[in-house]
Amino acid sequence: FFFLMIRRPPRSTQSRSSAASDVYKRQVSTQSTWGHIISQQMEQKKGVNLSPELTNQYNKLRQEYASYFRITLDLEDEKREHQLVLDAVKDMQEGRRCWRMVGGVLVERNIGEVRPSLETNLRKIEETIVSYGDLLKRKEKELLDFENQHGIKGEKQKLDDDGQKEGGKKTGVLA
Repeated sequence: FFFLMIRRPPRSTQSRSSAASDVYKRQVSTQSTWGHIISQQMEQKKGVNLSPELTNQYNKLRQEYASYFRITLDLEDEKREHQLVLDAVKDMQEGRRCWRMVGGVLVERNIGEVRPSLETNLRKIEETIVSYGDLLKRKEKELLDFENQHGIKGEKQKLDDDGQKEGGKKTGVLA
């Protein structure tokens, strides 16, 4: 017997399967407050006075970007899980029985029925990842345009400026 089950943590769980994803998760969770912090720092240091409307608009853009980023990470996890299951069943006989969890109910199927649906789901997930990647790029461009238009220095620009030495060469720290 073979149990076919794609397991994923509940949406409320923020755990990821890799260290790199943990880093991204931490970045995403703090992005919603960056806009507020940046606007406060700009007002204190440079005298740039952002109106509350502009600050709210900037924070909204950051939150939308973070939302797209989280969805993309979730889709990547789904893709990885589907690929693992497909790799596990690729050499199995078509008539072999397996069970699939559908809406909380364990349903008996066979590999011949399940494999095509897994392949179809994997293709759809990959297409969705591409479309969300495009949305993410557009939102990032919109965010950068907003920052440039209003003189906001984003976190990446701050890091770039901090990493410059005399002569204009950038240095980095390997951790």
